[in-house]
Amino acid sequence: MFSLCLCLNVFGQMYHDGLIYNGDVKLCEYNGDETAASGGIGFYQRFISRVRGSRCAMFPSCSNYGLMLFKNKPFVEAMVMTADRMIRCGHDGRFYDLTYEYGYPTLVDAPPFVKLPRSIIYKPKSFVTVGNIVPKNSSDSIVGFINKLINNHNYETALLEIERLEYFKPQLFDASLYCKKMLCYDGLDREEEGIFAYSMPGDSTFKEDIKVKLQVAKMYYEIGNYKEAIKMLEKCNDIDSLSIYKIKLYKSMSFLRLGDEEAAYHNMNEACRFIGDDMLRRNNLQVLQDLGVKKKKSPLMAGLMSIIPGAGYLYDCQPANALTSFLINGLLAYATYTSIKNKNYGIAGLTGVFSLTFYVGNITGAVNGAKRYNSRRISDSATMLERINNLY
Repeated sequence: MFSLCLCLNVFGQMYHDGLIYNGDVKLCEYNGDETAASGGIGFYQRFISRVRGSRCAMFPSCSNYGLMLFKNKPFVEAMVMTADRMIRCGHDGRFYDLTYEYGYPTLVDAPPFVKLPRSIIYKPKSFVTVGNIVPKNSSDSIVGFINKLINNHNYETALLEIERLEYFKPQLFDASLYCKKMLCYDGLDREEEGIFAYSMPGDSTFKEDIKVKLQVAKMYYEIGNYKEAIKMLEKCNDIDSLSIYKIKLYKSMSFLRLGDEEAAYHNMNEACRFIGDDMLRRNNLQVLQDLGVKKKKSPLMAGLMSIIPGAGYLYDCQPANALTSFLINGLLAYATYTSIKNKNYGIAGLTGVFSLTFYVGNITGAVNGAKRYNSRRISDSATMLERINNLY
């Protein structure tokens, strides 16, 4: 009975299985011409998942995750990776990003070969531009209206007004409005469009403005192109203490995201020289100091410790995964042992296959868990710096 229940859980977990289109995300559906394992998952999706009515805690769901694996990987590798996912499902959520693709919060965990769009990851964003001005002429009234739209997060309308002004009244269009144009692209999560617009020929005078360059560097940072963000920041001229602070701050966070902790600390130390707020200065440096105390995990050590099921996950600071791995591997090993003892070799073969699969999955999962820990170690520190400095 335990083996049967385990098989059903391996073949999927959630109501929202099947073919799902959310933006650019396309998940898998069994179409009748895949492997036997895919057929088992397809049977689960069509006839069992809806009856259970349960929700998988991860995106994609375990059954969709399994379908992707069996469609793209050799059978044995797909079995091991699916077993690893089943051990980790819903546990130790601090190591994963959050998404609302299913309409409720789930943890993002796609197979390594699947590239999910950045837009599905939940990240609150807020902007504040210059304060509303007291209009003294028609030009001030237009700029004040645009400022109000941006401050109210009506970026689409603000962008339309800026482009209308750029086309019909080019004599009123200046570097400040061009910077607000880039900010609107940022606020709309259309950073790629903003960078493309910046890269087009024309408006060379506006593109040399320090605020424009900083905004473009910020957009490079937000789309994960940290090397280009650093290149853009190196083109910025140091005109005042505030601009120097922002340049050094974004360089520090970009280097941090790239894993260069030494360069990150150096640039943050430089940035803090231009911060008037003593508490902000201390908090920034404390984040990087805490990062240095939190040592990296060795994937090799995690794999070696996983000889004892769950020990590798425990080394990775994932206690829930460790307990799940220990229990599943222990129960499967016991089921195999008792079946052999009772000369029930058919069941022993079934449970033995699953026992070996989950055991190997426990090892590979711990190795990947160490890599996930190291990645999250950097990501959490960078996110903390973003919050401390009100960068969204």
